[in-house]
Amino acid sequence: METSQQRSSVACATRCQRNTSCLSFTFHPMNYVCRMNAHEIPMADVSCSLKIEYGYWSTSTLNTTAPTNLPLNASYNGDRCTVNTDCVEPLSECRLGKCQCLEAYVYNYTSHSCVFITACSSYGTTFQTIGEREYRGMIVDEVFDISEGDCVSRCITATTYLCHLISYDQKVGGGCLLFDLQGLSQNAILADYDPEAENIVYQRDCAVPASTIQNQCMSDNECIDRNSACFTPPGHCSCHIGLSYDDDKHACVHCKYYTVYHLTFCFLAIIYVTPNPVT
Repeated sequence: METSQQRSSVACATRCQRNTSCLSFTFHPMNYVCRMNAHEIPMADVSCSLKIEYGYWSTSTLNTTAPTNLPLNASYNGDRCTVNTDCVEPLSECRLGKCQCLEAYVYNYTSHSCVFITACSSYGTTFQTIGEREYRGMIVDEVFDISEGDCVSRCITATTYLCHLISYDQKVGGGCLLFDLQGLSQNAILADYDPEAENIVYQRDCAVPASTIQNQCMSDNECIDRNSACFTPPGHCSCHIGLSYDDDKHACVHCKYYTVYHLTFCFLAIIYVTPNPVT
């Protein structure tokens, strides 16, 4: 359809609204280019990181309300925080400036929850970190005079044992201690955490499942992210309206926040909602 230059995303949205053939638009704030489309664009089609503002008109095939199971301005695993109450997921807290799972708990990207460190069916390449702590269990592998990054890589690439946890001494000449916690009870594992200055504990998260965003689907059950759905079946798995897929968090998330005044805003993204959306 039409491409033009407009002074703002609001002007672009207004131009789309006045054109009966326009069902969606994108607006680039760097060059003021407003592109109108004769088709709908799910939010997942444009990443927040692309700095493109976009939107669409409500139709019978799209849910135009933000999902109620994702509170606005809430902080989830890996999000920045200042106090524990910022972190809304059970068994999580604000630690080292971001929401993380509690001691001896790791993140499960399939269930989007914190689970006990030995509860994963497989393990990935991300970690929950705890500063000023050490682990004193039975060491399965140790290396000295190694960088923190190389210590983490050693855990991830281990093949003769399952590395669940790292206790890394940050002092000069410190050590990289690796632990396999299979067969240990929760109480036994929790009992081996101790305070220790200049030491950091890495707790290995569950493996990240392959994203189903943009996969073809026939029903919502085929879309594994809790804030995604199968739009216009048969169609594709897409994040709910108002959300975008974050590759770092492996989840559909609010880019930042919403305010409602005829227009609904998401950081670097804008959605225009009709006064009486069809649901």
